[in-house]
Amino acid sequence: MVEKENKSFFDREKLLKNFSGDEDILLDIMEAFVEQIPKDLETLKESIALQDFQTLELKAHSLKGLCANFCAENASRMAFSIESLSKEKEIDELEKIYASFDKELNLLKDMLLELIAESKVA
Repeated sequence: MVEKENKSFFDREKLLKNFSGDEDILLDIMEAFVEQIPKDLETLKESIALQDFQTLELKAHSLKGLCANFCAENASRMAFSIESLSKEKEIDELEKIYASFDKELNLLKDMLLELIAESKVA
């Protein structure tokens, strides 16, 4: 079960509290976020390739808050790093952290998909 195996990565109880205990709203938001993750990662990747630091900064800022809302502290910290590095135009560091962030966000997506599946069965 997700909440036991990944307690340090993902706190389901805290997540539910963030959404006032309303599991239906949480489910809708999780589904929308899961659908958006690949698009956001692609935007980051393209922005790094184009050295579009403004888009990188804005997208990372948005993802930082979303990850925090989903109690994914490590992903939120990584997004903050991308945001900061974008301000400093540190392209080499951005390329390095993007690879880790991509993995982290895909892990979050997989965990949210598992929670979505569990909630539809229950």
